[in-house]
Amino acid sequence: MEITSKSTRVLQVDVDVDMKVPPAAAPSNKKRKTCDCSAPSNTCALCLENMTGGLRNVIAALPCGHLYHEDCFAGLQASVLEKPADDEDDDEGRRNHDLKCPTCNQKVENFGRIFLNLGTVEKTETHTVSMETLVRNSTWSDDEYIVESALKRIFAIHRDSEIEFLYMGGHVAVLRAMERHSSKSLIQWYGAKIIFELSKNHISVLNAIGVSKVLLAAMRTHHSHRGILAISCAILSNTCQDNELRSVIAEQAIPLAVAAMKRFPADELVQMRGCCFLRAVTSVYPVSLGLLGRNDGIVPIVTAMKRHPSTHEIQASGCALLGELALASNDNKKVVFEHGGIVAIAAALERFHNAPHSDVRRKAEDALQRICSRSVEFLRT
Repeated sequence: MEITSKSTRVLQVDVDVDMKVPPAAAPSNKKRKTCDCSAPSNTCALCLENMTGGLRNVIAALPCGHLYHEDCFAGLQASVLEKPADDEDDDEGRRNHDLKCPTCNQKVENFGRIFLNLGTVEKTETHTVSMETLVRNSTWSDDEYIVESALKRIFAIHRDSEIEFLYMGGHVAVLRAMERHSSKSLIQWYGAKIIFELSKNHISVLNAIGVSKVLLAAMRTHHSHRGILAISCAILSNTCQDNELRSVIAEQAIPLAVAAMKRFPADELVQMRGCCFLRAVTSVYPVSLGLLGRNDGIVPIVTAMKRHPSTHEIQASGCALLGELALASNDNKKVVFEHGGIVAIAAALERFHNAPHSDVRRKAEDALQRICSRSVEFLRT
């Protein structure tokens, strides 16, 4: 047994299926509280499967003494800390971020990792091997739990070397996994997170393999998952810059973004990503202003500005959108007036009037000028 890292307690042991695994993480001078109950040493108490086999060769050893597959425990951790809540009543509990052992209910602040049958493991030696294994399994596996585990581990690994990840076809593997398991929200969630990181520097590569099609399908299928909706809007803000894709994205994504904003008016991230996407797509494809107006897109924009007055991105994008929509047609201008768009823009102007490095003031002034242009003619009609 060997401890290889001071910052992360990692135990490396070779065990047989029936051999008892050490019940705790690395040794420590601190007294650890253990519980009286016991689980089979060769069985994960979460999935009730054997501790060895396939990608499941890493064990999470909790301080209380209970053992789980690392990917099983990571799924539990994600459900507590990361998965967006569909029920408003769950928000308060999730904000506590208390991760507990599902067997004995003791709080878990950290845990050890035990590698089975891998010998001496060093990050530099396993990086490429692990990546190849994960890419292969996330592409071809029909087991949703293996795919979910693979995506989590890819997300942790690929940040160190995005070029290597792309060279090995990791981006293609992620999209194929999302396509194959389109109904599984956690797979869509983790896949979208990986794509979002890649889209910051490699959007053209992602556009070439049809990332927008996969994201649009995810938004349709998981229309109640605020995390998928928000991160998809963020990625589509970049993909719509492509000349060949902007019209298709505008026609299909604008209704989905508007619906997401209407569904979650109190969610700041959904509103921010939605407004930024609508601003991005209308900037590169002005024809989409008409589509946005016809899909009742003005009301959720005004609502977002009123409910999130201090969010810079919402106010900046909202002011620009309302000004352009009002200038595009008198019908849009009427909706802006009726639903308090002028009041929302004036409030943004007042709040960010003296804010340094803020473009809200300029966009609010431009919007008011556009809305008030030909105002006499509009009022007469």
